[in-house]
Amino acid sequence: MQIREVIQSDSLDLFSWRNDKLSREMFCNSSIITIEEHSNWFEEVRKNKRKHIFIGLDDKNNKIGVCRFDIDEKMCGAEVSLNLNPRFRGKGLSRDLLEISLLKFRSSFKKEIIANVKPSNIPSLKVFENCNFYFKKNNKDTLLFTNKVPILTDHLSGINLEKVVGSLRQTESLFEVLKNRTH
Repeated sequence: MQIREVIQSDSLDLFSWRNDKLSREMFCNSSIITIEEHSNWFEEVRKNKRKHIFIGLDDKNNKIGVCRFDIDEKMCGAEVSLNLNPRFRGKGLSRDLLEISLLKFRSSFKKEIIANVKPSNIPSLKVFENCNFYFKKNNKDTLLFTNKVPILTDHLSGINLEKVVGSLRQTESLFEVLKNRTH
């Protein structure tokens, strides 16, 4: 999956995904929005230096979903929001979208990131937990999760991470190494 900043031609896709019935059910604001409301929001967000929206693309350039980071006014932290293209739900792509977006965002933002997730949104709860977000507290209608700043030393910052894909033997070898590490 490739990640890039949203561009003007993504606006209608985001509008469509935002008004999808299941998406609306999982948002804090579940109302249908008009194209005018969306267009105004989209332009404002693209100009705002405290908002970063990444879109995920597969190898055929299909738009997978969107990951948005809103930095608070005091620059103390950011809130992340994730919305998948309805055509790509249930394919296990949300985790990749979030992980890659986090890496890209973390390259310039080193503070706490939070996520507010409705308790009924089981797929999102699993995605955030699988991406090292930890439960922090109950809010009125959501559960608040946090992703603390990873500790990286300068000599490690140039390392690129890849998914481990290999034979069963290679996977078992990796498991043995991890199992025998000291904490």
